[in-house]
Parts: sequence; structure tokens; C-alpha cells
Amino acid sequence: MAKKSGSKKDLQDLMIFRHKEGPKGKKPDNFLVEKTNTTDKIKITNRLSTQGTHYRYSILLDNENSTPISNIKISVFYPKLLKFTGSYPLSVIISSLIEDKKEKNNVINLEMKGLKDKTSQRIYLHYTPSSQLDNGEFKTSLKYTNNKGEENTINSNSINIKIDDIVIIPKIISHSRIREISQIPGMKRALISLGIGTKKKVNYKKIFEIFENLVLSYDFQFITRDKEKGIFWFFGFETKSSNDILSLCKIGSNVIEIITYSTNPIILGFFLYSFTKNLKQQLSSYKIINPKTKIFELDCVNCGETLPYFPKKDESITCIKCSYEQIVW
Repeated sequence: MAKKSGSKKDLQDLMIFRHKEGPKGKKPDNFLVEKTNTTDKIKITNRLSTQGTHYRYSILLDNENSTPISNIKISVFYPKLLKFTGSYPLSVIISSLIEDKKEKNNVINLEMKGLKDKTSQRIYLHYTPSSQLDNGEFKTSLKYTNNKGEENTINSNSINIKIDDIVIIPKIISHSRIREISQIPGMKRALISLGIGTKKKVNYKKIFEIFENLVLSYDFQFITRDKEKGIFWFFGFETKSSNDILSLCKIGSNVIEIITYSTNPIILGFFLYSFTKNLKQQLSSYKIINPKTKIFELDCVNCGETLPYFPKKDESITCIKCSYEQIVW
């Protein structure tokens, strides 16, 4: 995946990387809440998920009425232990970001001119974890004016988040169970793609050794490790959250890909943030790369989705999700 032409070829040995919907189940999702004004037929749906090394708080506004609404104001309360890093789409205006030292939550205020009848609008807010271990909650308050000129409010239920130390117990599973685990109902999936910003060919076998030692430091159980192909699969049980973590990784000459599965998006996001941060530090401290060399997280600067490949320097690349054209480095 280091080169555009080789992107698909590099993944042929890891068919599990191609995500497919698993069997449907009715297990409740603690990270999704809905609230509806039945009179105006306005519904707000909130979901907390993992997007790369970030948390994504999504807001879906549904106007199921035959009349539009206007003067939309949204307040999102989020935990101080997270850092706000961006929003999507650009048409949604962030009117203010309030950091209150006395309160446990910060507040982001958003504005929209309106929402036409029988339409919907999805908003993404992205947050980065920190080393702070704590708990908190996300909540949304929606205010709008209906076609009668009445101002109404919908207050969402909260989505709780608790970030704690990661404590892994190694767990052995067979290769045949990997696809089964990835398709468990309610299983969450996050992809990280890192591009090493240098025109020089990096010794990926040295990166492999650093990566291997880092995985062992977390006490994961290796399922597969192939130095020639640059492949790692590892598995473990996170004791504090009582969740399994499955990770599938591929190391190339200048690209590192990590796909991780867990039913808990909080532990999934914090593990990927922690692991990626440590990996970057060790690649620099062990002089595998030049200290001035940047390691890019290949996320779209517009919507946050993972870019399809690592482009060459000064080469533009278009996000396959939102069609936004950008230059990575």
C-alpha cells in the first residue's frame, strides 16, 4: 500500500482486512442514543465510535415532517479528558467552543440555517484522547424553530465514556476463528494507516522488530508474525473493560497499517491512540527514521476517513468518502 499501484496487492494476504458486515443481532448499543419530538417529527441520533486514533461523535438530524425547520442551534457537551480536533461538514458553523475549568465538560455550539422537509443532516465531531485517565459523558441539546414559529428543544440521553489503563492478558485463538470474531454482532472496527514521510527506502524489517517488541510490551498473544511479508496478527483480553482486542497489521517500506476490532469503542480508541503514540516515539528514539521525518496519519482533513493510499510528496489525493482533494505532505 506504499504505492498507489500496489495498494490492493499488498492486502491480498490479509483477506480479513476487507471488512464485511457480520450477522445481524439485537444486542443493545450503549454508544448510540435517539430522541424524538413526536409533534414536529424531528429526531436526533447520537453515536460514539472510533475513527483511526480519534473518537467520533456523530449527530444525525432527521426531519420527517412535511415542513422545514430553521434557526438550528446544537450544543454538544463533551468530557475534558478529550481534545476537540475538528468537525464535518464545513457547512456547519461552530459558533463557540467553551472550556469551563469549573465544570467536568466542555461545550461546542454549532449552528445551521435550517433543515428542509423530509431531509436529514449528519455531523461528525472528532476528538483525540490524552494520557488523562478519567470518565465523563457526551450529551447533545438541539434547539430549532418549527414552521409555526415555535422554538423547541430536544435534549439527548448521555453516552458515558471511561478511560482507564490498558491491562492485557494474552489469549490464544486459532486462525479459523479470526473471521468469526471480526463478525460478532456489535463488533467495532478501526483502521489506522501511517505514512512515513521520506523519499528514502526505510528498512521495514527494523520497523518489524520495533513493532514486535511493542506488541509484547502490551502482553498480547501473537497469532501470526511473518517478517518477510511484514504481517502481524495478535489477540488479547483487556481486563478492566472485559473486552477482547484483535489486531491485524501490515508493515511496508513506508506505510504501516493497523486494523483493530473490539466491541467497546472506548478501549478500542484509547488502545490505538496509545499504541500509535508509542510506535512513533520508538521509531524516532531507536533512529529507525530521522528525527525530523514526519509520520503522517492518513486521515482525510475534511471528513476524517482513512485515505486509500499514501501518495508521493506533493501529489494530491482524493478521499473516496467525501471526494475532498488534498495534499498529505
